[in-house]
Amino acid sequence: MRKKIKIKKILILALIIIGIIIAIVSIVNKKDNTQNALAQESTETETINSPKLKEQRKYEEITITNVEIQKNENQNYILIDVKNENSYSTEAKNITIFLLDSQENELASIPAMIPTLDSEETIQISASTIKNIDNSYDYRIE
Repeated sequence: MRKKIKIKKILILALIIIGIIIAIVSIVNKKDNTQNALAQESTETETINSPKLKEQRKYEEITITNVEIQKNENQNYILIDVKNENSYSTEAKNITIFLLDSQENELASIPAMIPTLDSEETIQISASTIKNIDNSYDYRIE
């Protein structure tokens, strides 16, 4: 009789332990799924397309093309292709990118740097802002 009681106690204890393990695993999985969903949500980007952003421009001896604005929940990025079309290297330059709406109102001023470029070299530079740039239509560089 005592053996049956011991076996019942062991079985009950084993079932409790298994239940606790299952609860812990499900809580951890739920937390991981929530974190993955949040990470995925914050990395989704939207690109702002405007014909004015795609126009080729000159800034001193640098040609600027393919301006692209990508925005997501936490940060907004501007990507710019810059090319030195000279037969000599250019000096590094600190610039400010002004994003404008369709009425040429300034939405954001974003500091950036164009590094030293060799002759005929093209690179992509990037800068970021947390300002609202949803209505970006055009830009100017100073």
